[in-house]
Amino acid sequence: MALTRTGVVTLVCALSVAALACLWPTSTKDLSPLVRGLLAKAGCPLGYDENSGVPLPDDHPAVSGDAVVPGVRVLTLHIYHNGTIWTADPELRLAACLVVEDEGGSIVHVGSSVAGCREAAVAAGEEAEARRMVRHVDRDLHGAFLMPGMVDARMHVMWGGAILPTDASAGGRTDDSAVLARAAAAALAAGLTTVGDFGRPLCGVGDASWGDLEGVYARAADAGSLPLRVSVYTPLASWSRLSSHIAGNGYAHSGSGRLFWGGAAAWGDGRPGYVCDVEGGAVSDDIADVDLLPGLVETAEQAGLQVSVHASTSQATTNAAGALRLAADARTARPPSPQRHATGGAADIDAEAAPHPTPLRMDLPLSLEGVTAAAASGEWLSHPGIMAVLSPQPESASTPAADPLSTWRSLAHHGVSVAYASGWPLSGIEISPQWALTALAQDAVQHSSIGAPWAENELAEVEAILAGVTRGAARALGLADYVGMLRQGMRADFVMLDRSPLAGPWPLDAPPAVLSTFVDASCAYGFGASPWVATAAAAQLRGDGRGA
Repeated sequence: MALTRTGVVTLVCALSVAALACLWPTSTKDLSPLVRGLLAKAGCPLGYDENSGVPLPDDHPAVSGDAVVPGVRVLTLHIYHNGTIWTADPELRLAACLVVEDEGGSIVHVGSSVAGCREAAVAAGEEAEARRMVRHVDRDLHGAFLMPGMVDARMHVMWGGAILPTDASAGGRTDDSAVLARAAAAALAAGLTTVGDFGRPLCGVGDASWGDLEGVYARAADAGSLPLRVSVYTPLASWSRLSSHIAGNGYAHSGSGRLFWGGAAAWGDGRPGYVCDVEGGAVSDDIADVDLLPGLVETAEQAGLQVSVHASTSQATTNAAGALRLAADARTARPPSPQRHATGGAADIDAEAAPHPTPLRMDLPLSLEGVTAAAASGEWLSHPGIMAVLSPQPESASTPAADPLSTWRSLAHHGVSVAYASGWPLSGIEISPQWALTALAQDAVQHSSIGAPWAENELAEVEAILAGVTRGAARALGLADYVGMLRQGMRADFVMLDRSPLAGPWPLDAPPAVLSTFVDASCAYGFGASPWVATAAAAQLRGDGRGA
């Protein structure tokens, strides 16, 4: 059968590439410097490069670090090892290695041996589809601490970004895109990869949350420029609008894997500047009677929404606990719903899925009055369908702050599931998902020496607090099957610290520093390539706030 002109051209090209591939590893000593330079720039036709982890022959020409074959898709599998890898997964607390892939941004394998991770990477490469080049890249952690990307269960992203200093390099822009970029940069620098946004808490502007969802976040997600994951909460008073939005759009932005909704929030601490006031009788602008709160919470929950009530005063906490417990009991009596967010790559998110039994939330700033009431309401909050989300409370004469450790211990005693949030910027602190760890370290150094290991009971509390800013906070946002743990199939969101919080207490002025933050296996902040020499990296970050 005669070849067509196209067939002849294709055959010649294929034979040329094959011949070049066969001859490439042979000696090139006789080639001119010009030719050797061109070969180095072009890269190896088989895809080997300086990051491939495969030793090349001594006389092999230099290769480019990003060498690829034009027209061939490249699947890169990164193998992280030689550090402390804390997974937040109760089934495997500490791992020897982590394998992630950068095309879909998911976790391929979490293993107890480096050899097992290498085997898993090879197996994953063999399953790759045709016309796919597979690269295996060793990532030596050099002793750094790697953990799941931290999750802030409650903050006010756009409001916080608006009060951050403008970036001169961005021309001092103050538009919504610039505000989001500033807030996201601050969050990523703190090791956060997922946040819950509770809007701009200004009295009478409940629609601001909707404006941010539809006019800021959705546009960024459409453009593929949302730097981290955001779960947006809208006012409980507009639950029917949210229900309609879900009917038309599902629970997540289709394709991006970074924008979620489905939470309805009532603010209940009664301070000025809040949309809602459970204690004073107005759950929001258009709800006039606090007696309506239980029915409203239950109605929204039955519509497939997660409800969060924020309360810090005694009466507001009691009202909120009662309403949440009634709704949780009603949910228990109904048939279980399927999961809200499917595990998998960004394109695999089941945006149409009905809600996972995501917990109802009591958002509890650590005011002494509210915490005392919460402890008294412990039996109400101990329902498995309810979580307490703790955030710091600035100390003042009118609102004395509660001790975070005694609060957490008291709630844990009642069997209450706890997550942590910064409440930024209302909390008066910088974005700091480690604030609870800092409190624990402060408590420990009062009776332990710096450099000494944690006592056994202290280490258990350290891990419980780390769980509260990873898998616990992810559960509070309804994303427990998606982020918050290092587990096969989940998103490759992780953060590296210069030293392990598990090792022992640290000086209060020098907590573990963030070296790098990764979202979907891609470096979003700090040092994106090996080696991570922990002390040098931390020193550079402290010097200029960014990695190289």
